[in-house]
Amino acid sequence: MNRELNLVIAGLSGQGIVMAGKMLTTALVADGKKVIISDSLALTHRNAPTSTQIRVGEDVASLMIGEGQADLVVAFEATEGLKAGLVYARQDGLVILNDRVLRRRASAAQPKAGDSDASPITKILQGFERAGIRDVRVFPGSDVAQNEVGRLLTLNMVMLGATVATDMIPVRLATVEQVIQELSPRGTGEVNVAAFKAGVKRFKEQSRTEGERPGRELSTATETPRGS
Repeated sequence: MNRELNLVIAGLSGQGIVMAGKMLTTALVADGKKVIISDSLALTHRNAPTSTQIRVGEDVASLMIGEGQADLVVAFEATEGLKAGLVYARQDGLVILNDRVLRRRASAAQPKAGDSDASPITKILQGFERAGIRDVRVFPGSDVAQNEVGRLLTLNMVMLGATVATDMIPVRLATVEQVIQELSPRGTGEVNVAAFKAGVKRFKEQSRTEGERPGRELSTATETPRGS
């Protein structure tokens, strides 16, 4: 049976989304996988919406992931994660949200009467719940980067670690670590690998604590997307 993986990485410009996507796709290719990547870049200023779409599979051809077709959505910023998730996430897919909200958009969080006192993250989770997307995991990526690794700028590597730790990505940890060393700017390879490992470790620990298995079956080409 043909299997493919559709992944969306979303967040804000300046968070290292494009670099994380490049490292992951390079590692996948190094492990013999067919990969298509498409970046949606913010060309105007920092803190503008940015995303990367990655498709893995022998038969993938289109650059773009269809609505309701993403097996995995990873958000470096939670509000942008909601925006991307409502468009792309499968109802049986997995969404990982960094728990840091860098800006608030009421329209994105879709507040309803009765939840105005809720925290931004709670509102975002309510938005996913209303859309029928149940497997949404809030992950302390910024905290891991800042307090465990010691550099908030390594958030992208921490979130890359969480992504690979789902066991949904058909790539070896050792390959990703090697690619991080090779593609990191001079002098940052060691700390970036450390951040990646920290993300892997924390996500797996969190999954065990929450009683959720880290991985899931990948989508099949014949499965029906959300909204069909």
